[in-house]
Amino acid sequence: MNIFSSIINKFNSKDRRVVQSKQEKREEIIVNYEKRLHDALLPLKADQEVFIERKSELLRAFSVELSHNIFFDKDEIRGIIRELAHYEPQQLS
Repeated sequence: MNIFSSIINKFNSKDRRVVQSKQEKREEIIVNYEKRLHDALLPLKADQEVFIERKSELLRAFSVELSHNIFFDKDEIRGIIRELAHYEPQQLS
C-alpha cells in the first residue's frame, strides 16, 4: 500500500514542471547567450581588435555548446550564431 500511495502523491504533487515550447526554449537560450556576450564584451568596446578576437572566441564556444544541445539542428545553430554575431553590447543606462 505504501508504494501505491507514494505514486498517487507523486501525481498529485503541486511541484510540476512547466514545459516550454521549442521556440520559447530557443529564445531563452539566445537571451542567455546575449547576456554572456554583453557581460564579456562591454568592457572591451574601446579596443576593437581585442573586442573582435574575444567575440570570435565566444561565438566558437557557443557553437560547440549548441552542437551538444538536443533542441537544435545544424541549420538552427548556424542561425543562432549568425544572430549572435550581429549582437553589439550597449552601455546600460
